[in-house]
Amino acid sequence: GIIYHDIEIKSSANKIFDALAQPEGLDAWWTLKSKGNPIVGEEYNFFFSEDYNWFAQVESLTPYQSVHYKMTHASDDWIDTVLSFDIIPQGIAFCLLRFEHQGWRAITDHYRRTSYCWALYLTCLKEYLERGIIKAYSDRGMKRL
Repeated sequence: GIIYHDIEIKSSANKIFDALAQPEGLDAWWTLKSKGNPIVGEEYNFFFSEDYNWFAQVESLTPYQSVHYKMTHASDDWIDTVLSFDIIPQGIAFCLLRFEHQGWRAITDHYRRTSYCWALYLTCLKEYLERGIIKAYSDRGMKRL
């Protein structure tokens, strides 16, 4: 399966790319603490908690246009999936961010929750880039009731 999300962001391609590929950018909307360099083949550490200390490799990258991460250490059903972020300028003020989470082996409950969580996280990305809002880490994803 593949999770798809498209989101218009009122920001430059450069700023969007930095939020997707630089650790301080990732930490503003997705991770608690990340490490890595935007270079093909580099390893990123996506740290969310001790239980969710995940790793990925930069599978492909074109500065200010796209970055794709292949998950190498994560929840079992995330391993070998690919997070694709493609930035498509839409005139002067906007870019379309085309997101895909590819390689799911089955449509499970976790797949469904992850799709919803990506929508929440990408909304955090939009708010960060458009309005400078950085939500507290605990307020970014899905809460269990």
